[in-house]
Amino acid sequence: MQENKPTHHKLTILAISISLLALVIIWNPFNLGVSKDPDVQGATSTIEPPDQSVHEIVITDNNGVSSTFIMEHVGGESAYDTLIRTDYDFDELTLEFEEYEFDGVSSYFLTTINGYTPDTNVAYWEFQVNGEPSFTGLADYMMQPGDDISFNVVEL
Repeated sequence: MQENKPTHHKLTILAISISLLALVIIWNPFNLGVSKDPDVQGATSTIEPPDQSVHEIVITDNNGVSSTFIMEHVGGESAYDTLIRTDYDFDELTLEFEEYEFDGVSSYFLTTINGYTPDTNVAYWEFQVNGEPSFTGLADYMMQPGDDISFNVVEL
């Protein structure tokens, strides 16, 4: 019995196509979401975790204008140390502190940012860590990886 040539060619083309598709899936040159790790087979992610090696320092001035400065995390560094580095690294930022001593330990209070000093009878620069007011002083708060700090004028 003689084979139908068009059917034979169709089967050959189909077999070659399936073989090529199998090779592409195994080789995965286009990163089709196939992982070599059996625990994440088929899993893909476009969401990256926050960068824990940097800090955002956000300063909102008395006019409500915010400036953000990105600083690398340095282990064992206080918020005060991070602010001193930020002030040193960015010409557009000027910080002034007052030093206080309690029981032989120095503490620092941020008094002036970029030439603005709030009237301490009615306002102050509030220190926040990760969006929450800090009840720890600048020199005592030890920066953790990924911490963000901010300052804004708060009226009493």
